[in-house]
Amino acid sequence: MLNNIYERIIVAYTSIDQNQRISAEKDLNQLEEQDANLCGYLLELIQTQQQNSQIKFFTIIHLKNVIKRRWKAFKQMVGCEKRQNYFAENQKNQIKELVLQFYCQEQVGQLKQEILQILYEVCSSDYPFKYPLLLKYINQQLEANNLDEQLLSFLKQIFKIMPKNQQKNEQYNCLWQKIASLWVRADNLNNYSQQSLLLLDKMFTNFILSYHSNVFKDEIQQIFSSMLQKIAILLQSDTQQQYHKNITHLISKCSKLVANYPFQLTQNLPDYLQMLSVTINSNKKIITKGGLISFIRFLKLSQLFLTDDLLLLNMKKYSDQEKQQVLKEKQVVDTIIKQFFEKESQNFIQRFLTLITSSNEISIEDMIEQEEENEFEKILHPKDAEIFSLALIAAELLIVRAPSICSNLLQGYIDQTIQAQFQINPNVLESLLIIIGLIPKIQSKLKFQFQIQYPTIIQYLQTSNQLHHQRRLSILLNRLILILDQNQILSSLQVAGNLLSTSQDSIIQYQSLLCIKQVAVNYNGSIQWSQILVTVCPYIVALLKCLKRTTIITPLLDLLSKLIEKCQNEQTEVVVSAIENSGLFQLMQSKFQEAEENLLIIDQVCQMLKTLIIAYPLGTKIPHIFQMALVLIVNNINSKQACILELTLLLLREYEEQQQNFPIDQLISILQQNLDSLLSDTSQINSCIIISIIEELYLLNTFSVNDFSKHIPYMESRYSLRDTNVKNSVLGLTTTMILMLLNNNRQDIAIFSGLIQVILNDLLEPEMNEILENKFRIEIQIVSILNRFIILARDNFFSFVQQNSISFEKYLQSWMKKSEILESEKSIKLNVIAFLLIIDYVQPTTFIQYFTQIATQYARFSKKQFIQKTIAVLTPNQRLSQHRASNRKEKIRNTQMHNEHNLQQYFKQMIQDYILKHNLSQDLTVIQALQMIS
Repeated sequence: MLNNIYERIIVAYTSIDQNQRISAEKDLNQLEEQDANLCGYLLELIQTQQQNSQIKFFTIIHLKNVIKRRWKAFKQMVGCEKRQNYFAENQKNQIKELVLQFYCQEQVGQLKQEILQILYEVCSSDYPFKYPLLLKYINQQLEANNLDEQLLSFLKQIFKIMPKNQQKNEQYNCLWQKIASLWVRADNLNNYSQQSLLLLDKMFTNFILSYHSNVFKDEIQQIFSSMLQKIAILLQSDTQQQYHKNITHLISKCSKLVANYPFQLTQNLPDYLQMLSVTINSNKKIITKGGLISFIRFLKLSQLFLTDDLLLLNMKKYSDQEKQQVLKEKQVVDTIIKQFFEKESQNFIQRFLTLITSSNEISIEDMIEQEEENEFEKILHPKDAEIFSLALIAAELLIVRAPSICSNLLQGYIDQTIQAQFQINPNVLESLLIIIGLIPKIQSKLKFQFQIQYPTIIQYLQTSNQLHHQRRLSILLNRLILILDQNQILSSLQVAGNLLSTSQDSIIQYQSLLCIKQVAVNYNGSIQWSQILVTVCPYIVALLKCLKRTTIITPLLDLLSKLIEKCQNEQTEVVVSAIENSGLFQLMQSKFQEAEENLLIIDQVCQMLKTLIIAYPLGTKIPHIFQMALVLIVNNINSKQACILELTLLLLREYEEQQQNFPIDQLISILQQNLDSLLSDTSQINSCIIISIIEELYLLNTFSVNDFSKHIPYMESRYSLRDTNVKNSVLGLTTTMILMLLNNNRQDIAIFSGLIQVILNDLLEPEMNEILENKFRIEIQIVSILNRFIILARDNFFSFVQQNSISFEKYLQSWMKKSEILESEKSIKLNVIAFLLIIDYVQPTTFIQYFTQIATQYARFSKKQFIQKTIAVLTPNQRLSQHRASNRKEKIRNTQMHNEHNLQQYFKQMIQDYILKHNLSQDLTVIQALQMIS
């Protein structure tokens, strides 16, 4: 075995022949699946290849990959109900022992780095409790003061990736004392390099943050105080510049400690807040950024700013004593924060006025995004964010947390600016206008009235001929809609319209369009929306041509969708003309085609069109919307995007109500041309939609019973997927095919042999569906489809069942058990009819066993007949649903069901004949079941 693995690894990692490499990789993967001791062989191979560094290196890489895939994996054992770990505990222990041994033996280099990656993978789930050897090794290294950068980096990473919320263990105190002692001694900057100090800080803070907050509750004040002191030392150092990374790291970890211990750091909170003020006012960009990030995180700590009542709701599991202690600490925190805001808010706003300065050196889309996307949660890597964005977020949060104080301060700045007739420092004026632009959203959110002199500001901006003032006006108009009354909204709409028509600047046009969008959402009065659509549509199309980012394009598509929806009660001809003359169709043909950068945009356009279609009642004439959808589909059908397929399916389903208002022939032609390509798609999400599209084409008579052979193999392959929705789609299409056969008086059941076999497997082996979500729905579908096969060709069906070595008794037992869960009137009716059709096969003892169940179902069905049925009107969400009921399918389904009167006669006659034939009239179970029916 060892030689075989050795040879496979050489070929897999060194062969220049691609086919040989693929074959060797396949063999190794197969061995990994079949033999959990593969890692044992790899470890042995590493030990025997000490002199051959190349083979040793490749073997370690393969070991790393196997452990990454399998360390936390489970395997399903035949005949075993519980999952088992891929590795047995003794195997894991062997791996952990030898990998640590290899790590200690190797010197610096790539090989040691690969072993290190294995250690990290193991530690992410097993350290510290399940890896005592490593814990012992770490203690020994700390005891020996062997603190080179390699070890510090190793410890820093181990403490970072280990499972969080750890509790104390036997060796915890010893380890903590050594780490704390090392970190405290590092206050002497002369004893360590900057990199060693940074690694020490990261090791220290990662260790603390990996443990449950209860572990350090008695020491956290001292720890936090020491960290603040260290930041102060570094800030005051003559060589501060080389410690910028150290400072920002400690500031960041302090903010995490405040989040973890919000009411346990009251003694140090004033010093922490003062430190934030100092760092934000630093003349070093990296430190300012670190201070802003921590200040934002502090202001976003909702626990610190909750009312007492809401805080108590969050402490349901606390004891009364603990609740009182937290409330007591909160009073202290409230006082500290209030005093801090009163003292520092003016300094913060002054600082923000210098930091929030827009740049003309960035792109148009960056300019739009930096103000529209100013949410901290949307910044993936805060350290890489622009100071403009961070300062803007911090300013908004400060105003939210201290609205009264900030309102007075801002009002003072605005009064001074107005008195100076806006003749102040241009950069400060720009920053002040940006902050003023935040106020409407804050006012709308807090319901707090800010006394801002908006008319005076707007008048100044309107009279200014400077481009940045016109941009600021368009942004302010957009934001103001949130707090204006209905009459003021119309005035803002007029100003936005003038800006749109007179400016060639993309930002002004974009923000003016967003203002119109806000009007469409918030204005309740009567407006000629079709005229607004005629005006703005060309501008929307022009911007869509030049803009690329999905986040920026989406609001424009939303505006277009909203305006078309608003026009539904106005002249359709005007709307159609506006769309045709705007160049929108040409844009869809040129821009919204298959391309990596356009995938998200196409998805947004599809969503817009679907929203528009369902906004109109079924049967409404909306050819202009259908035409837009058709253009998009024609240009993107080959992309096989789920959104395109969903839009196609919606059009096919809506056609039954739209009649001649939509060129269905053109859509069907496109589908027929591309169906082979669609059927080659193997993704699960697309399989559902493609199967539903095929079903609609059968219902539209595009396909006939002669086309079954083209599609059933695809259905069989899709049904084998372990996916509930795919199975449901296949079963739905199978139902349609059976109904079509019945309508054509044909009983060609043989064509379904492959499908019947896999469906029977699911009926008889229910454990196959255990991993599926919503398995009961699948089981109902399975029972119903098998009932359809019985109705289609009873004798042929059971002949096929017997050919698959399934006895009638076994089938009946599984079938009756599954049919217990039937609820709907249609599924119960099908089940009763199927039972009547097979009653001749049923032995008397079996009949007695199941007759009560069938009688109960029939009684429930009969009772439902007396309930007056209302014609259900599909809701918008139902119209979008993949499981939407089809009127066309319902019509052919009803042609193949006994009407209620005939079924009643048929049921009573068949049951009565069977009872008489087998002399069961005196059986107590039969008598009781008959009473239920009567």
